[in-house]
Amino acid sequence: MYLKQLFKFLSTITCCLILFFSSFSAYAYEKVSTTEIEYLDDGTYFEITIEEIPSIARASTITGKKTATQKAANGTVLWSVTVTGTFSYNGKTAKCTKATDSVTSPGPYWSIASSSASKSGATAKATATAKKTVNGRVTQKVTKTIKLTCSPSGKLS
Repeated sequence: MYLKQLFKFLSTITCCLILFFSSFSAYAYEKVSTTEIEYLDDGTYFEITIEEIPSIARASTITGKKTATQKAANGTVLWSVTVTGTFSYNGKTAKCTKATDSVTSPGPYWSIASSSASKSGATAKATATAKKTVNGRVTQKVTKTIKLTCSPSGKLS
């Protein structure tokens, strides 16, 4: 009799823990994103995307990413730059506590010449320069700066 009760108790605890941790991990990776398009004179365009990932540890901390992806008119990805910022906010002020950049250049002929990240106040910033090389000659250079800002209420823009 004692073993049956112990087994039921342990089974119940195990089920509760599984449910708790599965919902916890699902919330940790919830993303909300917004996208806008910037058209360039050469027929290409930048797709600008903001993703925010709510923090589990503290309600007053948020991490977000802003990505600018240059695409050809047919939608082929040429290159992209991403700034990732971590912010603290309290309803009256916001502050960027960390900023990092990352770049990719999967498009044909495109490579990254330089990139950097910085933070100031409530803003995380990344700047990158990509170049297009055809037959050993640089035919185009594009520099893109993106800024991710956090409001005192924790809204990213």
